[in-house]
Amino acid sequence: MSHREFLDEDGRSWEVWDVRPSAVESSTTTEGAGDLADLERHVRQLVKLNLPTELREGWLAFRCDEESRRLAPIPQRWVAMDDQDLALLVRAAKPIVRPIARS
Repeated sequence: MSHREFLDEDGRSWEVWDVRPSAVESSTTTEGAGDLADLERHVRQLVKLNLPTELREGWLAFRCDEESRRLAPIPQRWVAMDDQDLALLVRAAKPIVRPIARS
Protein backbone atom coordinates (compact mmCIF):
# COMPACT_ATOMS: atom_id res chain seq x y z
CA MET A 1 0.00 0.00 0.00
CA SER A 2 1.33 3.40 -0.98
CA HIS A 3 0.54 6.51 1.05
CA ARG A 4 0.83 10.24 0.31
CA GLU A 5 -0.09 13.54 1.89
CA PHE A 6 -0.92 16.65 -0.15
CA LEU A 7 -2.57 20.05 0.04
CA ASP A 8 -5.64 20.87 -2.04
CA GLU A 9 -6.34 24.27 -3.64
CA ASP A 10 -7.92 25.47 -0.36
CA GLY A 11 -4.82 24.55 1.64
CA ARG A 12 -6.47 21.55 3.32
CA SER A 13 -4.19 18.63 4.11
CA TRP A 14 -5.30 15.28 2.69
CA GLU A 15 -4.00 11.75 3.09
CA VAL A 16 -4.38 9.35 0.17
CA TRP A 17 -3.57 5.65 -0.11
CA ASP A 18 -4.43 2.77 -2.39
CA VAL A 19 -6.71 -0.05 -1.29
CA ARG A 20 -6.41 -3.33 -3.12
CA PRO A 21 -8.99 -6.01 -2.27
CA SER A 22 -6.60 -8.78 -3.33
CA ALA A 23 -4.29 -7.75 -0.46
CA VAL A 24 -7.20 -7.85 1.99
CA GLU A 25 -8.31 -11.15 0.51
CA SER A 26 -4.92 -12.79 0.99
CA SER A 27 -4.62 -11.50 4.56
CA THR A 28 -8.01 -12.98 5.50
CA THR A 29 -7.22 -16.47 4.24
CA THR A 30 -5.07 -19.19 5.73
CA GLU A 31 -2.77 -21.82 4.31
CA GLY A 32 -4.01 -25.36 4.59
CA ALA A 33 -5.63 -28.35 3.00
CA GLY A 34 -8.97 -30.09 3.17
CA ASP A 35 -11.52 -28.14 5.19
CA LEU A 36 -9.18 -25.17 5.58
CA ALA A 37 -8.72 -24.97 1.81
CA ASP A 38 -12.50 -24.90 1.40
CA LEU A 39 -12.75 -22.16 4.01
CA GLU A 40 -10.05 -20.17 2.21
CA ARG A 41 -11.95 -20.35 -1.09
CA HIS A 42 -15.17 -19.35 0.66
CA VAL A 43 -13.57 -16.30 2.32
CA ARG A 44 -12.07 -15.18 -1.01
CA GLN A 45 -15.48 -15.46 -2.66
CA LEU A 46 -17.16 -13.48 0.14
CA VAL A 47 -14.62 -10.67 -0.13
CA LYS A 48 -15.19 -10.44 -3.87
CA LEU A 49 -18.98 -10.77 -3.69
CA ASN A 50 -19.44 -8.07 -1.06
CA LEU A 51 -17.65 -5.39 -3.08
CA PRO A 52 -19.41 -3.34 -5.73
CA THR A 53 -18.11 -4.14 -9.20
CA GLU A 54 -16.34 -0.79 -9.59
CA LEU A 55 -14.26 -1.43 -6.43
CA ARG A 56 -13.10 -4.99 -7.12
CA GLU A 57 -9.84 -3.84 -8.72
CA GLY A 58 -9.10 -1.36 -5.95
CA TRP A 59 -9.54 2.34 -5.19
CA LEU A 60 -7.83 5.39 -3.77
CA ALA A 61 -8.95 6.36 -0.28
CA PHE A 62 -8.77 10.05 0.67
CA ARG A 63 -9.09 11.50 4.18
CA CYS A 64 -9.10 15.09 5.44
CA ASP A 65 -10.19 15.74 9.02
CA GLU A 66 -13.53 13.91 9.30
CA GLU A 67 -14.11 13.72 5.54
CA SER A 68 -13.41 10.56 3.53
CA ARG A 69 -13.67 9.94 -0.20
CA ARG A 70 -13.07 7.07 -2.60
CA LEU A 71 -11.95 7.02 -6.24
CA ALA A 72 -12.02 3.96 -8.49
CA PRO A 73 -10.25 2.71 -10.44
CA ILE A 74 -6.78 3.53 -9.15
CA PRO A 75 -5.10 5.92 -11.60
CA GLN A 76 -1.74 4.79 -12.93
CA ARG A 77 1.30 6.47 -11.39
CA TRP A 78 -0.82 8.36 -8.84
CA VAL A 79 2.05 8.13 -6.32
CA ALA A 80 4.20 10.32 -8.58
CA MET A 81 1.50 12.97 -9.19
CA ASP A 82 2.02 16.48 -7.87
CA ASP A 83 -0.33 18.04 -5.30
CA GLN A 84 -2.32 19.84 -7.98
CA ASP A 85 -3.11 16.60 -9.82
CA LEU A 86 -4.01 14.83 -6.57
CA ALA A 87 -6.33 17.74 -5.72
CA LEU A 88 -8.13 17.13 -9.04
CA LEU A 89 -8.51 13.46 -8.13
CA VAL A 90 -9.92 14.22 -4.68
CA ARG A 91 -12.51 16.52 -6.25
CA ALA A 92 -13.57 13.68 -8.55
CA ALA A 93 -13.70 11.16 -5.69
CA LYS A 94 -17.04 10.15 -4.17
CA PRO A 95 -17.70 11.14 -0.55
CA ILE A 96 -18.14 8.24 1.84
CA VAL A 97 -21.23 8.64 3.95
CA ARG A 98 -20.83 7.13 7.39
CA PRO A 99 -23.89 5.69 9.11
CA ILE A 100 -25.13 7.71 12.06
CA ALA A 101 -24.37 5.96 15.34
CA ARG A 102 -27.46 5.13 17.35
CA SER A 103 -27.42 5.29 21.11
